[in-house]
Amino acid sequence: MKPFIIVKLGGSAITDKSVPYSYRAERVDSFAHQIQQFLKHDQGQHTLVLVHGSGSFGHTEAKKYQVKQGFTTDPTGACITHHAAQSINLRVMESLTTIGLDVASIAPSSIMTAHDGTLEHVSWGSFERCLLNNITPVLYGDVIWDASKGCSIFSGERIMDFIVQFAQERDYGVSKVIHVGAEQGVYDASGTVIPEITPDSVSSIPFGEVDGADVTGGMRHKVMECLAMAKMGIEVSIIDGQSDRSLLDALTGDATQGTRITG
Repeated sequence: MKPFIIVKLGGSAITDKSVPYSYRAERVDSFAHQIQQFLKHDQGQHTLVLVHGSGSFGHTEAKKYQVKQGFTTDPTGACITHHAAQSINLRVMESLTTIGLDVASIAPSSIMTAHDGTLEHVSWGSFERCLLNNITPVLYGDVIWDASKGCSIFSGERIMDFIVQFAQERDYGVSKVIHVGAEQGVYDASGTVIPEITPDSVSSIPFGEVDGADVTGGMRHKVMECLAMAKMGIEVSIIDGQSDRSLLDALTGDATQGTRITG
């Protein structure tokens, strides 16, 4: 298996988190075209995996029904949130398949179970079969059924963690991880993009309040997850998804903007 490149299309990049169920179709179409260009450029040197957030689809319902707390007898909110996550995935898949990308959606809730918020079991069969058939798997933040508290929310970042673990355990390796968001990177107190974050510098970053309906921790959570990956020797970056070339440049190694996370 060739080294992995994992791309996370953040909920803030593909939706307006302050407006429920607002899908940024033109932006996702742009991401699809940039991915297509990269695959032609790469000529099969890497294995691409895509993950996306739920944005103002899943987060809106999760906050409304307090799904993060789980449930004991009434699963209604969890089911509605699960459906919302599927709904945005269908839209993303439409953008990807319309231009001819060979992609397949894999619902985390169909391959993972949890216990008290911790991954209990995962079946990677369908995921690995896609990779062997040169199909790009697309996973997303989802509601995971939990033996202890009914359900748990696994964010796109957590899903990425599990994919990295899968790759490392099988010695496939992960070349880079790219987070695509709505901001130019991570900002310092003056509003300037921080070009690089290290374990020593992270404590000085003034993380603000979580925007919109986000229930998965926002930028602080993202950066801490990135640092854990960087310590494994993975090239990690947080980039702006609003440029027509930002994702392509990050994929090809030509990026000059954004924030790098190093271990």
